[in-house]
Amino acid sequence: MRPATDPSSTVLIEDKASGTSLLQELRAEYFSRAEAAPSLDGDKVMRLRGQTAKIENGLVLFPKEARWLDNYLAELLAFPNSKHDDQVDSTVFALAWVTQHGVEPGILTYYRRLVEDQGRSAGEKKHRVWVPPPASNYQSITGRMINIPDDRIIEVTQEELKPILQIGARRIDIEPS
Repeated sequence: MRPATDPSSTVLIEDKASGTSLLQELRAEYFSRAEAAPSLDGDKVMRLRGQTAKIENGLVLFPKEARWLDNYLAELLAFPNSKHDDQVDSTVFALAWVTQHGVEPGILTYYRRLVEDQGRSAGEKKHRVWVPPPASNYQSITGRMINIPDDRIIEVTQEELKPILQIGARRIDIEPS
């Protein structure tokens, strides 16, 4: 399965024991947001150690306030000497998944969207196009990385339009005559 366009909409399920049958059932029901969590080597302690550099280097941001934050941090910091470790497992799988799928860091998404919004507010006409499968993202001629959503419809500038049409995309913003 290709990764979801928006990583926050992806549901990771460990592909072991009951998780395997759950994944099969969800895929049979065309629940495309469900993906197998990355297969990681080692025990739980070793898997977490493989991800801690991301946290230590400031690549993982935590909110200043959230109703769940104290419990989450207590579990994460007490691991492996805590009663519960489900959130630790989820964190490890999420960090590994993001690394494998090259999901851009949130701050880059923020600035990219700011630039895109400025282009729209400057009156630049955007064209809606449908992009054929299997691509999950597209790098335009301008260098802009565009994530392809589930409906496969993206907006491009006039400059980006011709090259994307040449790879099989179809314009859908043409007014009927």
